[in-house]
Amino acid sequence: MRRWLFGLLLAGCSLGARAQGAFEVERDLSGVQALSVDLPSTPIAVRGCDRVVPESCPEALLVQGRWHATGGTPSEARRNATRPSVDFETFEGLMRMSATVPLEVEGLVDLELDGVGLPSDVDLEVRTSLGDVEVRAMTGSVLVDVEVGDVDIQGEMRSTGVHVDEGQVLVEGPGAMDIRVERGGVRAEHTAGADETTILAPGGDVELVLGDDADVDLRIESPGRIRVQTDAFSAATTGLYRARSGTGATRVEIRAGGDVSVRLSAL
Repeated sequence: MRRWLFGLLLAGCSLGARAQGAFEVERDLSGVQALSVDLPSTPIAVRGCDRVVPESCPEALLVQGRWHATGGTPSEARRNATRPSVDFETFEGLMRMSATVPLEVEGLVDLELDGVGLPSDVDLEVRTSLGDVEVRAMTGSVLVDVEVGDVDIQGEMRSTGVHVDEGQVLVEGPGAMDIRVERGGVRAEHTAGADETTILAPGGDVELVLGDDADVDLRIESPGRIRVQTDAFSAATTGLYRARSGTGATRVEIRAGGDVSVRLSAL
């Protein structure tokens, strides 16, 4: 029995050889207004740079990462790590970044990104199945769609859209926000006044920090506690809260399954 177990362990070790294949890619972004990042499960970190300083912000997309691979032998694992690729397609101002994993190495390779860098004014869309997403210093529109993972977006975005099946969401910036989280909580902060905002979080709490509460049409619906404390609004209730300030030109709607807090920024 012991010999049989020892042989089984050796077989398991031989099937568990691992290797990495690092890559660094630079793609010209001349004429590109939007980037779509559509990758298999992996954490994704994106950082924008200011075109005013071209020495530190080239007209290019910079991607660094590695493929983790397993194989029956070390050489096979190394070979498997070279099989997948990160691909780029450009069509009428849109660049799409995706990954190709050959059928014969499916389940044997995993992608890990060190980071993605690009000029901050390029519109950005990020999609992945499993993995946290972090976006910093972008000024265009930002869209993030994740099945499972936390999302953290901070910058001067023109608009922000987030859809998460399960995870926590943090958004800080100006511009309109549309945030939808099936199972998880949301913290959103407007860093410049108030703008159109929709937050749907049927499975979690919501905290919203407004930069301004003038001319706001506010609607909150939740079975949990609703606490609103701004210059124009004050409430401590449950169920449905509806109020308007000034002309009500800016619509703010929150529907949550947990507690809701709305307050003004301390800045």
